[in-house]
This record gives sequence, C-alpha cells and structure tokens, in this order.
Amino acid sequence: MGLKEENLLRAGTTLLDFSRERVKPLGFVALPISFSDDNIYAMNMVSVAVIRAKSGYNAILGRIILNSFGKVISMPHLCAKFPTFSGIVTIRGDAWQATWFFQITAQLIVDQLDPRKS
Repeated sequence: MGLKEENLLRAGTTLLDFSRERVKPLGFVALPISFSDDNIYAMNMVSVAVIRAKSGYNAILGRIILNSFGKVISMPHLCAKFPTFSGIVTIRGDAWQATWFFQITAQLIVDQLDPRKS
C-alpha cells in the first residue's frame, strides 16, 4: 500500500489471527474506506491496524468497520447492504472471485505449515 512505518501510529496492543496466534501490529493508520453501488456512495475515516502477513487479501474488514457503516452481510448470498442519506446501498460479491481468494489463502496456510517449505 506504500505506507511507511514511520507514518504509522504506534500500537501497544496485540491481535489474534484466525489461528488464535498473537500478532503485533506494525501500527495504526487512519484511512478513508468507501463503498458504493452504481448510484450511491458512502465513506468513513477508519483507524486500521497494519500487520505483516501472507494473505490473498489486501485488507480484512472486521465488525467494527462494518458496523460503522451499519452494514448487514449475507454470506450465502455474497451480498452486503447498508443505509445512507440517499438510500440503501447494495453490494454484490462474485462467487468465482470468492472461491479463488479462498483457494489462495488456503494454499498460503498449507505452505506456512509445510516444514519442507521453510
């Protein structure tokens, strides 16, 4: 993302990753997060933790960020909705892309656990 460590706000906390291991953030940074559909746009400034990790994702948005938009997520439908002053925004996911990213992430986990790869 082009962030420099000296521009990050220092973090005195640790996070738990998906495997329940502790991860120390490099720091925090305030970023504008925006969502839109074809007609309506919404943006919030959000403080996000920056970590070093192998992942198929650029960012993982947690409950705090999603709740700041008032988002309602439907995983089976790959759909998210949230209210704005101009109406309801509906964002639809792509099943092929979701499967592809899941496979990348699963392979990264296998590679990390495989002792032959170290």
